Amino acid sequence: MKRMPFLTLCAIALLSVNYPAVAEELANVNGTSITTEDYKKNMAQVPPQMKSQFSTLEEKKKFLNIIVDREVLSQEAKKAGMDKDPAYLEEVELAKKEILVNIMAQKLNKDKVSDDAIKAYFNKNIKEFQLVHASHILVKTEEEAQKIKKELAAGGDFAELAKKYSTDPGSGSKGGDLSFFSRKQMVPAFSDLAFKLKPGEMGGPVKTQFGFHLIKVLEVKNQKFEELTQENTRTIRTAIINDEIEKLKSKGKVTINEEALKKAE
Repeated sequence: MKRMPFLTLCAIALLSVNYPAVAEELANVNGTSITTEDYKKNMAQVPPQMKSQFSTLEEKKKFLNIIVDREVLSQEAKKAGMDKDPAYLEEVELAKKEILVNIMAQKLNKDKVSDDAIKAYFNKNIKEFQLVHASHILVKTEEEAQKIKKELAAGGDFAELAKKYSTDPGSGSKGGDLSFFSRKQMVPAFSDLAFKLKPGEMGGPVKTQFGFHLIKVLEVKNQKFEELTQENTRTIRTAIINDEIEKLKSKGKVTINEEALKKAE
């Protein structure tokens, strides 16, 4: 059997290696090269919904020109010695700290926020994700609310009185029915009262920016894990990371000067 020459084998081996693509120069500013890799890194900073604006050659030229402009300004700033300015150096330190914070937050998210961790947090804090089905009567003044409350105490029907008096255009005609809602879907004062009441109980009046509310809770239910919204999941992720930060703080020494804080502006 005829053997292939050694050099030929080497050549074939080299052809089969996957070398990284060489970054090509797209522009040059006073000897500083702007490459395809630089373009890619800059494009990565553009929000996903805006990237489609730079799909054609003309649009890509515009984006490259932005990178060139930034390089020109950067070079001029260095010529003027601005990179030695204390204010600049302070900004650099702040930026470096912000980058480190973001990298650490991403690491915590990767290491600590698993599907199992999210489910465990949900099961431990299931009341945070309760849903309340309630009706309300909204009026402008506390005096009106107290008057309606007396009618309810005398046996008045909540739904009928809501149709008669409520100024809420969305629920008034439906007897005040707000259907099911989460704690965060309502303003804090409203939610605080609604989530304290038991099914069948009525409370108020409670004041919000919309007026005065009388609230009647019809039903309370716990969400199932499978029913969690993306917002719920984001809330849990944030809570888990905040818990991890608290653990880190407890391991160190953190002090707060409240007297100095009062004077801070």
